[in-house]
Amino acid sequence: MMSVFTLVAAFVGGMNIAMDTIAGERERRSLLPLLLNPIRRVDLMLGKWLAVSLFAEAGIAINLLGFAVVLRSSGTHSAGNWPHLCEYSRSECSHCRSWRPHCNCSFQPSAAP
Repeated sequence: MMSVFTLVAAFVGGMNIAMDTIAGERERRSLLPLLLNPIRRVDLMLGKWLAVSLFAEAGIAINLLGFAVVLRSSGTHSAGNWPHLCEYSRSECSHCRSWRPHCNCSFQPSAAP
């Protein structure tokens, strides 16, 4: 679920800037004077792309910071919970060596010392 929120944060973070750099400049009639400047069009588009990328990365950073705050406040960051979570995240059962979702054995991993 976190990956969906991160993907949406990337789009939301850069979407308004991306729309404004082309359509907004056409509406304000500032695109033509910008294109008449003595710069290469590749440089202009690269600058616009970097601006959109910066805001998209800022959206991702804010999203991940929010997830870190939620995880820290929920108590899952304590050392006692991580070995248990890591044991179940492995791809195969350590007892019967079958793939974890298809494991039918009743083996429960022991708590970390």
